[in-house]
Amino acid sequence: MADETFAERLRRLRRDPPKATSVSPAAPAPKEEAQKHGAPDWLRERLERRRAQNPQARSGAAPSVALDPRHVRTSGTPKDLVAREGGRGAFAERVTLRPAGDLHGHFRFDEVDAAEDLAELARDASLCALDLRTCVYLDIETTGLSGGAGTWPFMVALGRFVGDQFELWQGFMRDPAEEPGVLEETAARIAQSSGVVSFFGKSFDRHRLEDKMRVHGITAPFNELPHLDLYHPLNRLYTRRSIWERLASGAQPVDGCGFRDGKLGTMEHELCGLERGLDLSGAHAPAAWFDYLARRPHLLEEVFRHNALDVWSLVTLAAHLGRTQSERRADGKPLEGPRLARQLGLASLAKDRCDRAREREHLAVAKAELGGVGPLAGLELWAADAARLGGDTAGALQAYAALEARSDLSERQRGTSAVERAKLLEHHAKDLAAALRACEVARASAVRGHLGERFLAELDRRAARLEKKLGSSPPTV
Repeated sequence: MADETFAERLRRLRRDPPKATSVSPAAPAPKEEAQKHGAPDWLRERLERRRAQNPQARSGAAPSVALDPRHVRTSGTPKDLVAREGGRGAFAERVTLRPAGDLHGHFRFDEVDAAEDLAELARDASLCALDLRTCVYLDIETTGLSGGAGTWPFMVALGRFVGDQFELWQGFMRDPAEEPGVLEETAARIAQSSGVVSFFGKSFDRHRLEDKMRVHGITAPFNELPHLDLYHPLNRLYTRRSIWERLASGAQPVDGCGFRDGKLGTMEHELCGLERGLDLSGAHAPAAWFDYLARRPHLLEEVFRHNALDVWSLVTLAAHLGRTQSERRADGKPLEGPRLARQLGLASLAKDRCDRAREREHLAVAKAELGGVGPLAGLELWAADAARLGGDTAGALQAYAALEARSDLSERQRGTSAVERAKLLEHHAKDLAAALRACEVARASAVRGHLGERFLAELDRRAARLEKKLGSSPPTV
């Protein structure tokens, strides 16, 4: 250590990799070749340091998703790429055309023409005029999940209808220096459309592109366009977590009620019948691009295929979502997917709009779908609340009274039901004695169910007011 130079000591303290004494076969090409597309030396060196410090990036393995050995690596530039030169520099693109009537899973691309009610389902009024025929369908592949200058959107895919065909454009960076060219073409194509469709794109894809466009002085087109992010309405409609939160029940989910997660792969398989077969996980995409930059065998052909499947699934999922209200496809066939989950999701949307009649209609269908099995108590409590909020006092009182006699009702649900019945009896039916008895039921459930001091205090105030009105002595509980 005593004989080391200052530079060597600094390298040791920073834990930099040892300085290379020779160029290995996996190292980047010489300076002239490295700068063929304009990449500066410092950027190449930065990439090499990152790969040296991350063995998983060097091997192409992903930390959380195992790589199937059947995936085939290739060498050199991916096939069917066409070089382009734009105002911001060079880049490459691959264009794939398919007939608009082609099937992707069980759905044709052109079934988007029959879509309805997207604004209501997505809870976004800007989607009222969204035309799925003139939208772009967006998906990107990046080197990481975080934003900033160190993350590259090395592949951007935009799908659109062109006449009687569906065109998939995939812009690709053969080098980090080609980022401005890809982004400029991306912005131009999006700006020419009537809107954007993505899956989790409002939270991820859009912001990654906007960040990089801002760096290069490119005007981002997203603010001017409606954006349908399929993840949110599909998640509300079909995931078990969302469904059981609505029911506020401790019951276990019944078979066919919904999906365990809201991932794109789950939605496309369950709703559109898509079987991907051997598909490369997106977690391996960054390593595939870094392997390509280092002139090593890579999996970029598989990344292109995975990216294409994602875009085609956006089209068919948008077509599926657009038929949710009717419950039937354009040709009259029943809509795929769990009807129970869908009806509960539609009831929840109606509740948000204070459309109590529609809310109760959807809940009635959901109850029929349950067939006497599952969280009926939670469902009927929801229906009773909908009747009360919709002004059906008699129906709500009858529903609450029937609920409290159920053995499958939790103490929290029983207490809530009794409190709401007490309010209706006091303020609408004017039956103060019955309202006080409902308070007693609610208090007993609150004690057994440990509903908290605040709940008990409010109950005691209500009971005291009723006792004062009745002129009675405090009841014994």
